[in-house]
Amino acid sequence: MDWTIRKGTRAAAHIPANVTELCERTFFRIVHLIINYKIPPELLINMDQTGVIIFMTSNTTYEQKGSRQVDIVGKDEKRAYTLCVASTPAGDILPFQQVWSGKTRQSLPSANADGIDEANENLGFDFVTANSKKASSHFSTFKTMKGVGRHNLPL
Repeated sequence: MDWTIRKGTRAAAHIPANVTELCERTFFRIVHLIINYKIPPELLINMDQTGVIIFMTSNTTYEQKGSRQVDIVGKDEKRAYTLCVASTPAGDILPFQQVWSGKTRQSLPSANADGIDEANENLGFDFVTANSKKASSHFSTFKTMKGVGRHNLPL
């Protein structure tokens, strides 16, 4: 079997032609709500999340052509988390949240890890597990964003 480099076969989603108009409409809708309902800037929260891979693995390696089984070291190991970052127009940065796969504290960073005390006590980090049916899921959900399991916040 010969190896070859493959190129993508599908185009990614396209940005609409009227992207400027759509962004402007959204902006004015937000301004309208803020003014008419007297929403303070501290209550407007802009949040985004990103996946952070700690232990990078690959599905490829070098092996003789025609090999039937190719072992990959660490292929079944996946260490990653989702980092949620939020800020307000008032200039506040909310504490970061790390969502790890798993269901127990064993899945979270060790209580003895370097900097964990500062992250927890001084910076207010929130370390939670996804507690998903899919064991390897580290995705943020409505439950993790509410802090269910750690803070038990009401809706």
